[in-house]
Amino acid sequence: MAAQRDISIRVYGRASETSPYQVDATLDDDSYFPGGQLQIPDQELLKLDLDLQPYGSLLGQCLFTAPILRAFEKAYATVSSKQPPRCCLCIDPNAADLHAYPWERLFVQWQGSALPLAASSLILFSRFIPLEEEYTARLWAGQL
Repeated sequence: MAAQRDISIRVYGRASETSPYQVDATLDDDSYFPGGQLQIPDQELLKLDLDLQPYGSLLGQCLFTAPILRAFEKAYATVSSKQPPRCCLCIDPNAADLHAYPWERLFVQWQGSALPLAASSLILFSRFIPLEEEYTARLWAGQL
């Protein structure tokens, strides 16, 4: 029986306003997929704002370039139907402006159809915001 697979997609800051964001992906078996680039056509997305699937598909095409799609395919190819893969989108603090996009509307082209990542039972999607410093304060001091 295949185990649950994790794929971490990381988006880093960019060198200038016109350069793409750098993207890579890592699987839980330490497979590494570098070389992705993210450029979002803001004007095209704004035109599609109320049209959920075309908006999410365009956003997905921007994020899932060839190396990132290969990582997704490898993760998805080795899972069981009872344990869907987990996909975590991690946006670097140097790319914080990307949090303005509704990544939960993301669609990825998979096996001939558009798969809604955040609304599908076939994959568990989450967005991760790394802290710049380690947070060590106790959140709860009382007893449960």
